[in-house]
Amino acid sequence: MRAYNVRVGAPRLRFVGFDMQSPQNAIDSVLTTLQRREPALGQRATFALSCLQACRDASGQYTSTRYLGGTTVAARAACADSLAALATTVSSRRAQWSGSSTVEDLDWLDQYLLLVRQWQRMAASANGGVERDRAMAENLLWVVDKNPSARVFAWAHNYHVSRKPGAMGAFVAARLNAEYRVFGFTFGTGRFNAVGPTPSDPTQRLTAHTISDVDPLSLESIFAATSQPRLLFDARRIASNGATAVLQAPLRMRSVGALYSAASSSVYFDQTLIPLDYDALIWFSSTTPSVLLPFVR
Repeated sequence: MRAYNVRVGAPRLRFVGFDMQSPQNAIDSVLTTLQRREPALGQRATFALSCLQACRDASGQYTSTRYLGGTTVAARAACADSLAALATTVSSRRAQWSGSSTVEDLDWLDQYLLLVRQWQRMAASANGGVERDRAMAENLLWVVDKNPSARVFAWAHNYHVSRKPGAMGAFVAARLNAEYRVFGFTFGTGRFNAVGPTPSDPTQRLTAHTISDVDPLSLESIFAATSQPRLLFDARRIASNGATAVLQAPLRMRSVGALYSAASSSVYFDQTLIPLDYDALIWFSSTTPSVLLPFVR
């Protein structure tokens, strides 16, 4: 991407995150910006954001389970109100700060504050998964709205991009309709990286796992029967071509995310209905794990 942008002489391609599980960078950016721009407001922001500090660990990460289990309902409501008030105050300063800040910088400051509020809503909710997906959709649509002439490629786990109820993709599709196209990804056998134990390493860490067979009752078995090493399946043609009932009913499809355990591999499947959940599926008969960069402290 960088080489392409240099070659065309402009930042044509941009990389933007839309998840909000880790708010520490947004919080630090808000505090640093406000303390430099308006120290009194920076102090107010420090106080407003202090309601989240108890769930921040030594490494700087915020833990939602610690927030939900370590605060009262009243404290969480007060925290939400405090964060909302701070966001309103910062937004009201836009005209005052416009002479020394770009619209882009002010937009991002508002977005950072929104991300913090999204995290607090997720952490305070008993149904945090839906809140996370709703927030990711909100952030992705913000990127789309800021770049109306651009094509946006959103990369996430199959579930998140799908149109399954409660998933990010369902919220995005409700807004973009036919402009939103969903590609899922699956494979037959091979190796991949995920957090969890392996036969040679019982610790919970990011490591390579191996799947050596295909479930005969899964969608993967249908693709495997084609003997194609890779293919792109257009699920939209199912209804128009009068496909057999086996492709019109819910099918078991592998669903491996950040975590995996070979000892309970049967649980890493999801009921998938195509073409409602996905417009297309990308298939590889075998995979190899991504090469991890060395971690240096």
